[in-house]
Amino acid sequence: MGTVPFRTGLGRRRPGIALGILWAGAMMAPWLWAAPARAQINPFQNYNGPTLRKADLDLGRQAAERLLNADGGRVGASEAWTGGASGNSGTMTVQRAFERAGNPCRALLAVVNHKDGTKRSWQLNVCRLPSGEWKIV
Repeated sequence: MGTVPFRTGLGRRRPGIALGILWAGAMMAPWLWAAPARAQINPFQNYNGPTLRKADLDLGRQAAERLLNADGGRVGASEAWTGGASGNSGTMTVQRAFERAGNPCRALLAVVNHKDGTKRSWQLNVCRLPSGEWKIV
């Protein structure tokens, strides 16, 4: 299967659903935040923990794509990824299904296990647009 285009809601298109960029970039690599964003409320401003490599971000994004494109993201389904070079790993799991504005949506639990033993998790909500694109909501 090919990748599903992802619209960020800001008018820019990215390949795949780009969940890796959101969940790992925002949660694990705060240095990705642009300077103007730092003037806003940034809960990750003082984050000093481990971050993910680009290869890990790509693996997480690919796991999310497989998960959402298989059986429409069945509740309870999970996809794992392992970064061989980094020693990091993680899972994406569909926690629940819901609708928003008539579009099917999924709550995903993202878990990252860092090589140093640090474990981080958070929830992402994504909805499928009529075009087939998944959008983070």
